[in-house]
Amino acid sequence: MAEDGLVNPVKRELRYVIESCIKYLYADQQAVGKPIEDRVAFLHNIDSSIDVRSNLRLGALHVNDAKQFVDELYDTYRECCAYVHVSPSQVKERLKQAEDDLALKYEKPQDLRKLAKLMFRVYDMALTIYFHGYDLSMIGDVFIGVLDEKPEWSFHKGKYVSITSAYYDYKHERNIRKYGESRPWNPEGWPPKKL
Repeated sequence: MAEDGLVNPVKRELRYVIESCIKYLYADQQAVGKPIEDRVAFLHNIDSSIDVRSNLRLGALHVNDAKQFVDELYDTYRECCAYVHVSPSQVKERLKQAEDDLALKYEKPQDLRKLAKLMFRVYDMALTIYFHGYDLSMIGDVFIGVLDEKPEWSFHKGKYVSITSAYYDYKHERNIRKYGESRPWNPEGWPPKKL
């Protein structure tokens, strides 16, 4: 870490989180019902990029929201990739640090705040992908029976986790909790557009 500073290794790891969760979900969705050996073989044949992201089935998101999610995955991945190898943005940051007479390898508080926001963004997207790796009805039980009971859970405020959670607004238990009554639900046009 002393060689690269604090921020760069974290961004490289975030890049890996994005890439791996996309590949794992894609492999699981494409190899449904196949033995684990076939899934592993399929996984190894996926390029080490995130090009398969547009083929993910994201049933808890409205089609337009899913497209925005896929686009944002790409943007975030690109942002993290700028730190895998020396890049123009890294060189500019280091030159700016030298101009500001700051010792290299020491981040300013605003750098750490930006990093924290990026980490939250990546984890929000990774959780959304992982939720889609399970049966949506099971994840509904997790939201309604566990996560709804934990209002302090930070990812309730996540952009995509909150949309995934809203997919379950039709559930009786949530309606009773939110509105004090069971509200009628129409499956047409579900899931609703949120973004």
